[in-house]
Amino acid sequence: MTDRPAVRTPQGVLRGTAEGGVAAYRGVPYAVAGRFAAPRDAPGWTGVRDASAPGPAAPQPPSRLAAVTGPGGGLAQSEDCLTVNVWTPDLHGEGGTGLPVVVWLHGGGFSSGSGGEDFYAGAQLAAHGRMVVVTVNYRLGAFGYAHLGPEAAAVNPGLLDQLAALRWVRASAPAFGGDPARVTLAGQSAGALSALALLAHPAGRGLFARAVLQSPPAGVAPFAPEQAAARTRRLAELAETSPRPPASAAPPHPAPGADAGPVGPASSGGSGVPGPYPLPGGQGPPGAGAGSSGGSGVPGPYPAGSAALAARLRSAAVPVLLRAQQDLAREQDEPLSVTPVLQLVAAGGLPRDLVGAARTDVPLLVGTARDEARAFFPGEPGGVVADVTARSFTDGTLRLAARAATAYVYRFDWAPPGSPLGPCHCIELPFLFGADRPAWRAAPVLAGADPAELRRLTAEVQGAWAAFVHTGDPGWPAYPQVRSFG
Repeated sequence: MTDRPAVRTPQGVLRGTAEGGVAAYRGVPYAVAGRFAAPRDAPGWTGVRDASAPGPAAPQPPSRLAAVTGPGGGLAQSEDCLTVNVWTPDLHGEGGTGLPVVVWLHGGGFSSGSGGEDFYAGAQLAAHGRMVVVTVNYRLGAFGYAHLGPEAAAVNPGLLDQLAALRWVRASAPAFGGDPARVTLAGQSAGALSALALLAHPAGRGLFARAVLQSPPAGVAPFAPEQAAARTRRLAELAETSPRPPASAAPPHPAPGADAGPVGPASSGGSGVPGPYPLPGGQGPPGAGAGSSGGSGVPGPYPAGSAALAARLRSAAVPVLLRAQQDLAREQDEPLSVTPVLQLVAAGGLPRDLVGAARTDVPLLVGTARDEARAFFPGEPGGVVADVTARSFTDGTLRLAARAATAYVYRFDWAPPGSPLGPCHCIELPFLFGADRPAWRAAPVLAGADPAELRRLTAEVQGAWAAFVHTGDPGWPAYPQVRSFG
């Protein structure tokens, strides 16, 4: 393999990098979208596209769980964020039939995270498991889950992004040696809840053959449309009263290779997506229309589905929306709840009861950590942590396993000796992607761990996940047996 392996995809030629015995292609566009719009296929290119660095993360506030995983790599942020990263051990397929493919949806409470984070670099998993690994960026927070109503905007744009990424994988997997008929959809936390939503959504059919759900908050139901609309109206009011950034404020840094132009609703951000974003029905420019303050600082009011509501949120600068989103989170915070302030909406084909509507014919590998909620509520007594863990994570996950025709269940019981976090949310992630990798070495959740234990658990987890991806069987009996990792 050369240091800069090239591959021809349906969009054009990519030049990647050699990494850990596999070829890596980062920052590959799979779709483009205007703000709140449904994604559409990314355009192709001529010549050779550099794929040596990840694309920008979706606009987001700091991670709520940085005290567990570490702060991340400080990726650039941009609304032009719909990219994937691919690692493959074999550009020609396995025996001419193609390698299995894992499509990874990151967690972060629908408000933070990126498939481009080094936490999720797939080189080790791809090499040890002999599989193609694809990590996905999707829109987050207000940009991915504000609910303006189907007449004004797409419903669940972030979920639509994930569907678009799966369609890209179906079309592009053979170029990387992958078999589009052997796709496993995988995710953790909000990524696992997204995978559950795709198991319940009609549009998910035919896009993946197996699913891995790590710590899905299955006790968190999608918002009813009325609740989501009310939160979106309040978001617009908070954005209206939020201080405007100075006109001279520097925009976020673009992704490597992207245009250096301004990022925001009036710019393409290097994606080729035109701006400003037009309103439905040829309405006037952002800010116009009855009910808008026109920038006076007087909030709303914003009736459901109003043109002013759509206009305000389309015209808001990225920092303003992020600030309003954080204000909304503080305002709407409920004690001992892990429900994100903006998340999936039961509309556009998505049901409210995801577990009850999930397909039962897709083999599942699902599991939780013993003390999931300790990551969110570190100061609470053990009984409270156990109750929130059961209510938000374990009960729904076991209900899902019981309904499935084939489900393999695990529980993560391991933690470093004396760790105040214990086996909490995110504890299994280092072992899937490689606990000895630099991104995980300083993770607080691993503090004090024996390096030999890290190597042992990494081998066990990667081996079990790879066996499931290849054969549908991770190596222990199906549910109701539960495999303990500890």
